[in-house]
Amino acid sequence: MDWYFSCRFFIFISAKKLSDSLAWKLAGIFLLGALQGALGWYMVQSGLVDNPRVSHFRLIAHLGLALLIFFP
Repeated sequence: MDWYFSCRFFIFISAKKLSDSLAWKLAGIFLLGALQGALGWYMVQSGLVDNPRVSHFRLIAHLGLALLIFFP
C-alpha cells in the first residue's frame, strides 16, 4: 500500500499537481503509515522467537498509533 502511494505521490509532486500544504499533509500520512507497518512488523517479529507471545506494551503501542492515525 505504501509503495503504491509513494509512487503516485512522487509522480504528482514532479508534475507540480499538488500544492505545498497538501504535499506536506500527504507526506505525513505516508510516514504515519510506514511507522504503523514498521511497528506492526516489530511487534509480530518479537513473538516469533522461542515464545510465541506478543508483549502487551508493543500491542498497545501498535493500537495507540492506529488510533492516532484514525482519530487525528
